[in-house]
Amino acid sequence: MSARRVWVIFGKELVETLRDRRTLFVMILLPILLYPLIFMGLSFVMQAHISRLSQDEVRLALWAPPAEAPALNAALGAPSDAQLKRYLLPRPSDQALCSTARDLLARREAHVILVKDGPDCRRETSTPRLAPGPLGRLELLYDGTDDLSQRGARAALELLKDHRRARLEAHLVAHGLDPRQAEPFSVERFNVASEARMGGYFAGQVIPLILVLMVILGAFYPAIDLTAGEKERGTLESLLCTPTTPLEMMLGKYLAVIVISMIAATMNLVSMSLTVRQMTASVEALGGAFTLGWAGALTILLLLLPTALLFSALMLALAAFARDFKEAQNYLTPAFMLAIVPAALSGLPGIKLNFFLGLVPGLNITLVIKEILVGEATAGGVALVIAVNLVYAALILRLAARLFASERVLFGAAKPWDLFSALGALRTPPLPGAMPSLGGAMLLYLALLALLFHAGAAAQAHDLFWGMLITQWGLLLLPVVLFVILGRFDLRATLSLRWPRPRAALGATLVGLSAWTLALGASALIERAVPDARDFASQMSEVINAGLADRSFIGVLFLFALSPAICEEALFRGALLSASRGLGRWGAIALNAALFGAFHMHLYRFAPTALLGALIAYVVWTSRSLLLGMLIHALSNGLVFTLHARPAWATWLGLGEVGSPWPLWVLAMLTPLGLWLVRGAKDQAK
Repeated sequence: MSARRVWVIFGKELVETLRDRRTLFVMILLPILLYPLIFMGLSFVMQAHISRLSQDEVRLALWAPPAEAPALNAALGAPSDAQLKRYLLPRPSDQALCSTARDLLARREAHVILVKDGPDCRRETSTPRLAPGPLGRLELLYDGTDDLSQRGARAALELLKDHRRARLEAHLVAHGLDPRQAEPFSVERFNVASEARMGGYFAGQVIPLILVLMVILGAFYPAIDLTAGEKERGTLESLLCTPTTPLEMMLGKYLAVIVISMIAATMNLVSMSLTVRQMTASVEALGGAFTLGWAGALTILLLLLPTALLFSALMLALAAFARDFKEAQNYLTPAFMLAIVPAALSGLPGIKLNFFLGLVPGLNITLVIKEILVGEATAGGVALVIAVNLVYAALILRLAARLFASERVLFGAAKPWDLFSALGALRTPPLPGAMPSLGGAMLLYLALLALLFHAGAAAQAHDLFWGMLITQWGLLLLPVVLFVILGRFDLRATLSLRWPRPRAALGATLVGLSAWTLALGASALIERAVPDARDFASQMSEVINAGLADRSFIGVLFLFALSPAICEEALFRGALLSASRGLGRWGAIALNAALFGAFHMHLYRFAPTALLGALIAYVVWTSRSLLLGMLIHALSNGLVFTLHARPAWATWLGLGEVGSPWPLWVLAMLTPLGLWLVRGAKDQAK
């Protein structure tokens, strides 16, 4: 590989991209205009809202006996913040009081109704009613769907507390008692956070997400233009006619996308800082004083660099599949949305950066930027986020390099799929050796995820046993078989239906007997680090036990061991693994493991299932036999549920609190031995 050629490609692509008006707008003009408009708009909305609140009157109706109405009226003096306005309404009878009050509140004729010694107007009558005090009982009726009604109820409640305290003190003084005895201690609330931390807290709710959004958006259009755009313009072929290799061309384009993405991130950071300095009054109105120093800005830029490396590689890899600009937008838009969803989760209350959340791309960068803005970032957290994003970027970059080295990907002109040609394929024999493309297999995977989420969940909610059987055989295996048939793919080649060599079968048996211990160890580490994971595992166990209480042990084994071994393996180590062989051994195994972990739809189960999926994918890749994957899957699931049903065996293996763990260590050592036997069988075949 020639560094000079890479540099020339990089310069060419950078110059051509910077000539594009859309790129310049997203990269430079949009950040300059975006933040002033956001802050000015927020300031205008806040001022208008405060002004409107100061003008709106809260109408309060007082339904009290004539003897007590003057004292309550005096207690409910109209403060400037509440603007409580008396609304004279005759008190209805107790039988019609509640219905009349609800009708008045619903029509907004009154916002708050204060009732002295009235009937119980609560909707939930099962709650025991408090006994009235010596001076009776007051009830505040309001409409929780009306902001004015809520605000008036809060203001009236505070005023009534003061009135109650004054009445109590007067009562105690009249009887010769010290009023302080009614309140043995006072409670005051103080916010010890500095103004800088409060400003960083408010800024951290929005700024990290915007920065990540602009980094991804900065890579979005350049990645499309430098791949699908060149295909559409017909300039990619002329570029490959030069001595430049596909790897050099990909690296040059990749560097150009990174530079443009980082320029967009830098412009956003600079524009945001300058805008906040100009809008200091608006930030102080929120109770903070946000400033971003040079050290914080440079740290954020350092964190955004591996993020730009990651998403630039992802966008470039996906855009390589497209034949034109429109198709590339269709590919990259879902990826763009999926990348934004984890980043948006950082706004959830109470979410903090830890080791496992640090492994989630998009979410990790927003969480660590929030900590930087608040002043709580640690060197370990920053290093973790940088390292994780660099590893992800390297893996995706390797995938992109393989894609650019494939003429089938760069210049493939696959015939568009249509229903009539697919139905006609039922009457024609499959093409020998034909296997699905990675894009087609991924569409199948996503479609099955949606199908299982909706139809599978509904079936399992009705009856867990039969619902899971329907899910496995009807919603998982059947679509895979139809996908192969309608696509005219070679069934034997796509699903790797080959008899394994005896040595490979022995190795797969050892892996199946032992791999579950590694997955169990990964689960134990997660439960130790995240207590919620243990609660999730116990809840899942309770649900399964309740749903399968009346089923036989053989039926449960068929459901949880044999059915997933056949149906899930046909999808993952069959169609998906065959479609991803163009990525190379380790790229295909890594992708397969990640998809298998995500298939189980829970964060805490991702790592154990992905580890098991990687081991099975390696065995199937090496042996070219899906039967061995089914064997490992069946043995692993079967042993786990057998030990769940036989607690004494689990204790002997060291799974209980009193058991010795040495049998587990012995079993775990069988996994590398089994993998060695599988690898040796391939060498013998050669």
